[in-house]
Amino acid sequence: MDSWGSQGSDDGEFNTPVGIAVSDDDSLVLVADSLNDRIQVFDSDGVFDEEFGTSGSDSGELDRPRDIALDSDDNVYVADGDNHRISKFSDTFTFVRVWGSLGSDNAELRTPKGIAIDDSDFVYVADSVNDRIQVFDEDGDFIRSFGSSGTGDGEFDDPRGIAIGSGGDVYISDTANYDITRMSTTGTFRSSWGSEGTGNGEFDRPRAVAIDDDGNVYVADRENHRIQIFDATGTFLSRFGSQGTGNGEFDTPAGITVDSTGTLYVSDTDNHRIQKFTCVIP
Repeated sequence: MDSWGSQGSDDGEFNTPVGIAVSDDDSLVLVADSLNDRIQVFDSDGVFDEEFGTSGSDSGELDRPRDIALDSDDNVYVADGDNHRISKFSDTFTFVRVWGSLGSDNAELRTPKGIAIDDSDFVYVADSVNDRIQVFDEDGDFIRSFGSSGTGDGEFDDPRGIAIGSGGDVYISDTANYDITRMSTTGTFRSSWGSEGTGNGEFDRPRAVAIDDDGNVYVADRENHRIQIFDATGTFLSRFGSQGTGNGEFDTPAGITVDSTGTLYVSDTDNHRIQKFTCVIP
């Protein structure tokens, strides 16, 4: 297990890191450094490479970026939360385009907090305050949306994390409903699991979701200060972490990603650092 970062605004320092993603070849780790209004780029050992984005609302500027995802060409998509939009950058981190604005109609967003991309490069956005998932093509054209406010099957209350499995199912952390919801890419409800609590398979404000090549689901169980691991259908497998500042301890972890080798990267948000783990699932 390795870690890097501390609180600040210099290269390699963070102020509330949230979303995290790895490049297709596992060589780069990108972090949404939320309150510094930027994306930082590191190699897989945590060595700082570069950054992009500055505070603002113009093209290429960010306001509390919440999450980040890469497509098959390593173009970068940022859930630019307080600008209520998605910003797209090239694989060399040059600004490409932006879409979205504040609202609740199709293609409008209210504080998007999660983003994921499927094998066809469709972009899935957790439109958090609107309690729905919106789907776009890589140019930002609206495709569909699914979900509505509520506690029933396929309904959401502040959905935040989102990830897509190799089988095509979409996994959503339904944060204020304290569960994980699994749906098809077209919005058909499959299943859900979890409830409020501290036991195995219970959550307190679950935040980010990641899926490894074997289909295992990793959840950043934010207010329980831990990571929980499940199989693709929600069967509990393992958990690790507790509140603290030591190695393997967390303070409200809010971002998680796993590379092709099974290496897990966690945004240890209120410790203002990234932790890296090699997970062995029983």
